[in-house]
Amino acid sequence: MCFSLSVCLSCSRLFTILVFVAGLVVVVVVVVVVVVVAFAATTVVVVVVVVVVVVVVVVVVVVVVVEVVEVVVTSRRRRGQFLPTANFICNFK
Repeated sequence: MCFSLSVCLSCSRLFTILVFVAGLVVVVVVVVVVVVVAFAATTVVVVVVVVVVVVVVVVVVVVVVVEVVEVVVTSRRRRGQFLPTANFICNFK
């Protein structure tokens, strides 16, 4: 089983799609929770919840972008079609 594309470069695109979908589900659930809490909470609690939501969303977006870039770099490496960005990323590994 492959847990990270940066560790296992032979993962299928299905894994990346699942990571992307899971990230979207997390974002939707967090937004729903924030809306529900916002209607039933004080101002301080709302501010704390909003800060937590922003942090979670940023982390999810970064993880999804890194996984997608990893798949693009890996697929281009296999086909021998490197872009300058892909070369730059690959040289840092």
